[in-house]
Amino acid sequence: MASPQTAPSQTDGSGTTFSVVSWNIQSGRNGGLDSACRALESLGVDIAVLQETKLTGGVHTRASHGYSIAASNAKSAHQGGIALAWKPHNLYEIAETKFWGPNTLAFQLVTGGGTILRRGMLHPTLGSVNVG
Repeated sequence: MASPQTAPSQTDGSGTTFSVVSWNIQSGRNGGLDSACRALESLGVDIAVLQETKLTGGVHTRASHGYSIAASNAKSAHQGGIALAWKPHNLYEIAETKFWGPNTLAFQLVTGGGTILRRGMLHPTLGSVNVG
């Protein structure tokens, strides 16, 4: 029987991994997106789905701390909204983002192994739900 192999860590210097996280930032308004991107950068996160952004009217930061940002329009400044923040990386490309309403996001993550379609949804009472 072969011994189990561990996945390479981002800190082992192999350069073969990247990180994807989901985070409820509670508000992306008034500098909240910028603060979230600063924290993501300090943690070494590559791709983040951010929930409860509460962004309205298409007014939001489009880039911060090396991240590109795509965001939905929340129904109000008090609830909902979802965003995708990502940094350029040699192991992947974000090929497309699409929003279906204020709380549902899909994006294509293209890697050396092919294209992966990811979907994320924020439900006000259930919290975030990620589906394949």
